[in-house]
Amino acid sequence: MNQYDDDIGRYLNDQMSSEEKLEFVNKLRNNHALKKEFFAKKDIWDYYSTGDHIDKFNKEELWQKISLATNLPKTKRIKLINRWIQIVGTVAAIVVTFWLGYFKAENKQVLGGEAHVFSTVDNQIAKVELSDGSEVVLNGNTKLTVPINFGETNRVVNLIGEAYFEVEHCDKQPFLVQSDQQDVLVLGTKFNVRVYPDENLYKTTLIEGLVEWTDGSQTVRLLPGMEIKYDHRLHNIKKETVDPSLSKSWITGLYEFRNASFNELAKAIEEWYGFQVDYNPDELKEYHLNGAFDKSSSLEENLELIKLMIPINYNIKENHVEIYANK
Repeated sequence: MNQYDDDIGRYLNDQMSSEEKLEFVNKLRNNHALKKEFFAKKDIWDYYSTGDHIDKFNKEELWQKISLATNLPKTKRIKLINRWIQIVGTVAAIVVTFWLGYFKAENKQVLGGEAHVFSTVDNQIAKVELSDGSEVVLNGNTKLTVPINFGETNRVVNLIGEAYFEVEHCDKQPFLVQSDQQDVLVLGTKFNVRVYPDENLYKTTLIEGLVEWTDGSQTVRLLPGMEIKYDHRLHNIKKETVDPSLSKSWITGLYEFRNASFNELAKAIEEWYGFQVDYNPDELKEYHLNGAFDKSSSLEENLELIKLMIPINYNIKENHVEIYANK
């Protein structure tokens, strides 16, 4: 273990106070060796603590292995890290925490009869188990409408916002997620749907199984690892291959991003912290970033991490944050 491991380990394990975190980030900015060591360890930490690896993740064991591997000579380090990639899936487990709180559940009269309506607010995640055994995790500012007679003659729900679905298989009753201008039809599968009305693109990402997406005039069948991006204003669709684990990383309280534009990061900040982000797109459009934000960290802590990756400065005032290029 080297001289930096204690601080890096406490930071990644969320064992620092807010004041200690800010002090640590200041150290990163001024100490090149610490900064290099931190990001070497954080890259591995982010890889194994998000996405497909979250179900088999033990913080203490992972940190011990990261410390060992990054302190080895380079050739041995590569061999050990490659070995983790092969075996970490059989090692340990993490308990995923949902920010349930008290989310709103009510009955309403909707077209076709009465329904349960589940809704969340900013910075809240809620888990709903349906009567057929299917599970739905709602992201912030999301509304899920479930008919009272769900499962009797059909399995149809309506979504505004973002949700991750794990659907119980039933040949006789396909599961249908209806949203503004699009439907997603499934038999039994795992997928993520993002349909916020104020965003130009609606996204449907398939993790496991098979789904059929349609806007009424176009129909696309998705295989695992595929994502549909639908511009609901221009009615254009784009199908591409993605890392499906990224689409559900928000469930763990982490926002994981790979080759993300600054616009995507700004949107994540607005969603997570309820702040309006002001910036000049022309100044920052050239930057794309990789990493992960921890939802338990403060806005300032995450902005300080961005400053370590790209040359920016920021001002926070009430519920606004101004971000500008540091030239």
